[in-house]
Amino acid sequence: MKRELMRRISIRLIAPALLALPVLVVAGVLIAIGVIQGRASVDRLASQQLAQIHDQIGQHVSSLVILPTKVTRINIALIENGLLDTDRPRTWRPNLIEQFSAFGALSSIVWGGEDGRSTWVARYGGDDESVYYTILDEHTDEVMFEFRVGHDGRVEDEPVRTYAFDPRIRPWYTSARDAGVPTWSEPYLWIGGDDLEQATLGIAYGWPHKKDGRLVGVVNADLSLQDISRYLSGLQIGRTGRAYLVDHGGMLLASSTGAAVADASGERLRADASEQAWISASTRRLEKTFASVGAVDRDHEERLTINGGREWLFASPFTHESGLRWVIVTVVPESDFMAEIAAGRRRSAWFAIGAVLVTLGLGALLASALVRPILNLSRHMRLLGEGELDREISLPYARELSNLSDDINCMAGDLRDRMALRRSLALAMEVQQSLLPSTTPVVKGLDIAGHSTYCDETGGDYYDYLDIADLTGNTAALVVGDVVGHGIAAAMLMATARGILRSRCADGGSLGELLKHLNTLLVEVTGGERFMTMVIVTINADNGELRLSSAGHDPPFVYDPAADQFIELDAGGLPLGIMEHEEYPEASYGPLPPGSIILASTDGVWESWNEAGEQFKKERVRTVLRENAHLSAGGIAEALRDALRSFCGEARQLDDITFVVAKRL
Repeated sequence: MKRELMRRISIRLIAPALLALPVLVVAGVLIAIGVIQGRASVDRLASQQLAQIHDQIGQHVSSLVILPTKVTRINIALIENGLLDTDRPRTWRPNLIEQFSAFGALSSIVWGGEDGRSTWVARYGGDDESVYYTILDEHTDEVMFEFRVGHDGRVEDEPVRTYAFDPRIRPWYTSARDAGVPTWSEPYLWIGGDDLEQATLGIAYGWPHKKDGRLVGVVNADLSLQDISRYLSGLQIGRTGRAYLVDHGGMLLASSTGAAVADASGERLRADASEQAWISASTRRLEKTFASVGAVDRDHEERLTINGGREWLFASPFTHESGLRWVIVTVVPESDFMAEIAAGRRRSAWFAIGAVLVTLGLGALLASALVRPILNLSRHMRLLGEGELDREISLPYARELSNLSDDINCMAGDLRDRMALRRSLALAMEVQQSLLPSTTPVVKGLDIAGHSTYCDETGGDYYDYLDIADLTGNTAALVVGDVVGHGIAAAMLMATARGILRSRCADGGSLGELLKHLNTLLVEVTGGERFMTMVIVTINADNGELRLSSAGHDPPFVYDPAADQFIELDAGGLPLGIMEHEEYPEASYGPLPPGSIILASTDGVWESWNEAGEQFKKERVRTVLRENAHLSAGGIAEALRDALRSFCGEARQLDDITFVVAKRL
C-alpha cells in the first residue's frame, strides 16, 4: 500500500520533502541537544543554587542557636563572679532586660532555682512588641507575677497576670538537671503574654549551676522556632520554592509556609503527617531513602511527584557544635527552573518551522532541474533490467550525474561479465557433478552409499569407487579426498586427481603405490603450492578384511554393532601435492564381523557449525552410526544428512560435506 502510494507521488513533491527532511531532522536534533544541555545546565545550576540556599539557611540558624549558648555562658560567669545572686533573683532584672535588648533574637532569658524561685525576661509568640518580665520569689507568695516591659526598658507597676508556676518541672529545667551539663532541651510549647491561647514552640539551652556539688538552679535561654519560620518565609527559593526543618526524630520544627507544628492539644506533629502535602510527601520520600529523616547525613537531591507536579527535593543535615542535629529540606517545582528552557524550545521550534518552509520553496525550484536526468536514468535502468546490457547512458547535467552515468555504464559491463561467469560456473558445476559416481557398485556381501554436497557452485571434495586391476574376490575400493580451499581452483585439482587415480588403477598395485604415484604427479602440477588429503579403503566382503592407506586424511569410522564398539584405525602420510617421493604405508584390519559399518568422510561432516557457534563433532557422528546401525547403507547416509540438517538449522554451510558408507552384510 505504501509502495503503491509512493509510486503515485511525483518527484516534484518528493524532492522538496527530501530536501526539507534533513533540515527538519537537524533542527530537531539541535533542539533536543539544546534541551538536554539546557536541562543539564539547569540541573547543575539548580543544585548549586539549592546548596547555596541550604548554606545560607544553615548559617542563619547557626547565628540564632549560638545566642542562647553565649548568653547562658555569660550569666553563669556572672553568677560565679558574684555579680548575679541566685538567692535574690529580683536583683537580676536590670541585667536580664539589658541582655534581652542586646540579644533581640532570643525569646527568653531565664533563671530557675532549685528552691522554686525564678525570674525571666521573655518575648512570647515571636512578637517583638510584647516583652515581659516575670518574678517568683518570697515577695510574690510563691505565685508568678508577670509585667509588661516598655520600649524604654521600664517595667510597668501592675502585673499583667499572675499564675502558679514551678520552674523545676519545666522541660528547659529538667533537661539540664538530668544531663548535669549544659544541653539543649527537646523543642517544647510554652504559653505566656496577655493571650493565654498564644503558643510558642521553642528550644532551650540550659546550664545547671552547682555549688559544692549541689544543684542550685538552671540558667536558661530560649529560642523561638517561629523566628526560623519567619526567616524561611522571607527567603527566595527559586520562584515558588518552600523549605522546612525537622529534628532527628522527624518532628516538624519550622517551615516557610507556616505549617502547624503542634495539634490543638499541644502535641507536636511529625513532618510525615503534616497536613501540607509537600511536607509530608517529601519527608516520606526521605524516610524511604534513608530509613529515617534523622539518618540524612549528606546532601541529597532527587525528583518526586507531589499532587501531579514534578518537584525538586534537596535535603542536607544541619549540626551545631552545641549538640543540635536537624535536617534542612527544600522543595522546588521543577517548572521554576525549566521555564527558560521551555521558552528556548518554543523559539527553536519556530525557527525550525521557518527553515523548513524556506527549504521547501527552494526544493520545489530544484525539483524541476532534477526531474529530467532522473527520468532519463529511470528509463535507462528499466532497459538494463530487460537485458539490454550493451546500452550506455550519458547524463551531462552535472559532474556528479556524469560520474553516475559512467558508473552505470561500468556496472552494465560488470553485469555482462558476471552473467558470463555465472554461466561458466553453472557449466563447471554440471561438469564436476558428472565426475562423481552416478551409481554405487554392486558387491556381493556389501551395501554401499555415497553423498557429496558443496558449499559453493564447485568444490574440492571428492569420492569415488575405484576399479583396481588386481583386486580379487568380492572387494570394493572406496576413495574420499578433500582439496584445501573451495571454488574453481579446488574443483580443477580434484578433477586432475580423479583422472590420475583412475588411470593408475588400470595398472593395479597396492593402495600406497596408488597414492605415491598420484602424489608425484600432483607435485609436478602444483609445484607444491596446493595440496589435498585422501584415503583409499578396500573391503573384502568374503573374509571381512579392511585395508587402507591415507595421505593426511582422517581415518574412516568403523563400528561393530554386535560389540557396540568403534575400531580405531591409524595409517597415513603427508597430504598429496606437498613433497615428492613420499611413501604411503598400507594397513590391514579385520576380519570385520557381519553388520560392521565403515564411514569414510571429509572433515566438513564433523566440523559443520550451527547457529549457536557449536560444531557437530565426531562424537555425534558416532552416535548417528550407533543409533542407525540396523538400517541399510543408504538409510544410514540419509540419517547422517538429517542429523546434520537438524543440527545446523539455518546456519550457512561453510565447507563441503562428502562421505561414503559401506556395510558388511
